[in-house]
Amino acid sequence: MISTAGPSIPSAIEAWGWITQFLPPEWVRPAVLIISFLLLIALLFGALERIVSFFQRLSKLRQRPKANELPQPIPEPRKPRVGFWTFPVDVKRRPKRAANSIPIITIAAMKGGVGKTTITANLAAYLDAKGKRVLLIDLDYQGSLSQMITSAANSSKKSSAVDELIRGKMTPQALLESVQSLGSALPNTRLLSCFYEFSDVETEVMIDWACRTRHGQDADEIRFRMEALLNSFEVQKEFDYIIIDAPPRFSTGAMNALCASTHLIIPTVLDTMSAEAAVYFSQDIAAMRQELFPSLVLIGVVPSMTFQDEKLTPREQYLVDYLNDSLRKYWGAQKVVLTKAAVPRKNALGNVAGKDVGYINAGTKKDTVVIRKIFDRVGDVIMSSLK
Repeated sequence: MISTAGPSIPSAIEAWGWITQFLPPEWVRPAVLIISFLLLIALLFGALERIVSFFQRLSKLRQRPKANELPQPIPEPRKPRVGFWTFPVDVKRRPKRAANSIPIITIAAMKGGVGKTTITANLAAYLDAKGKRVLLIDLDYQGSLSQMITSAANSSKKSSAVDELIRGKMTPQALLESVQSLGSALPNTRLLSCFYEFSDVETEVMIDWACRTRHGQDADEIRFRMEALLNSFEVQKEFDYIIIDAPPRFSTGAMNALCASTHLIIPTVLDTMSAEAAVYFSQDIAAMRQELFPSLVLIGVVPSMTFQDEKLTPREQYLVDYLNDSLRKYWGAQKVVLTKAAVPRKNALGNVAGKDVGYINAGTKKDTVVIRKIFDRVGDVIMSSLK
């Protein structure tokens, strides 16, 4: 039988034997020394290159941005890009808000990858550890919060319980029956989960409502469905805090969250693109605020993935100053960035992303202590600002 296999690759020992058979015996030892020296130089050069590259990146982080890297000035308030959300509100059809509502906190940003879900999950764990009853609502169709929380609870259940809420087919009692318990991991917390099918649901609801309102047809008010449920007596008495993880866009779910909420947290990475996104987001909120969510209060902008634990680099501090200056006209406060609530970059957080909540289990006992200390500080600052 004829073999169809290709030529085999010789091992290093076989290759060396093949080379040395052409060398005089007295040349073998010098050849070994020369090759070893060249390999050592190559390894050292690669290591030095990586070290130089690291210090170059470190130096850049510690510097103020250059002129061409600075955020551009933000224009005066304008109409939001998604104009149909500002369709006039019929006040007679808007649900009544609870007189002394529990805090309903939406955590939202117009840019992905800024630590929104990580902050949401760990803030809930912080409150849970203090014995507070928390309702977590996931409104991002990717279901990152649901995945993280259920994994922490050792549950493999994947569902989209928020679908019926946005469809307008959920009563307060049905909402309480749809929430998921999280066992000993988060004994005081319940989850209203979300998954990929929610994207189709909120798009269908939005298109149907937009078509009806544009043509003057009677249409159920979809913007306040969550507001009606979360302000009901049944839900208000069951929880101490409601925390909503909103998607990075003005979707049906996001608009419901903003209309229902009493408070808002905006997470951001302290880089130029993320800072600009936080300003544009606030500008759009301001354009819709009077009509849709006049009582919404900003707790603050929470910096995430900062370079150090509790001290900002000059570059990060410059962007904090930019945000405070730019957001003052939208939120009416001199300082809106909660620098003391900054969440630093930690490998332990990245390693458990989507698999666990760092506050509960960051992989090792030592890492968990570190992450818990960070979010105890973050939680204390947020709760202080909330009061």
